[in-house]
Amino acid sequence: MGMPEEYLRGYNEVLKAPDSWQWVDELILRDGKQEVMFRHQFKKNPLICAQQMGMAVVQGHFHEDFNIQYVSTPNRLLWAMTVGCLIDKKALAFKYNKTNYKRPILGCGVIIGGFPMLVPMIVNKNGRWIGKIV
Repeated sequence: MGMPEEYLRGYNEVLKAPDSWQWVDELILRDGKQEVMFRHQFKKNPLICAQQMGMAVVQGHFHEDFNIQYVSTPNRLLWAMTVGCLIDKKALAFKYNKTNYKRPILGCGVIIGGFPMLVPMIVNKNGRWIGKIV
C-alpha cells in the first residue's frame, strides 16, 4: 500500500534471531514410522487435513483450541493436534479479541514414541504463565 521497502524488516531482525535461522510455512518430519506435518494453521478441524494428507498433523493459531483428534483407516491410526497458542492477550496486537469471553489457551505439544501429548501452561489471574508445568 505504498510503504517504502526500507521500512520492512525480516523475522530474524524483528525477533533478534540468529541469521542462520530459516522460516518455513510447513515442515514434515518423520517420527519413527510415521510422518508428521507441522504448520501454523490448517483448518478449524485439522483431522480433515490429516486424512487428506495421509499423515499426522500439528497446528497452532486457533487461540481457544487445545486438543488431539484421532481417526483410524484400514492402514493406520492418524491424529491431529491443535496446540493452542503462546500469545499475550493484553498485547496491542490482540486488542481485537477483547470482547471475546473465551480466553486463549496457552500450551505446547510434544510427541513421544509417535504419540501426541498436550502440555497446558497454567496462567495466573493476570494471564501470565506461572513458570511451572503441572
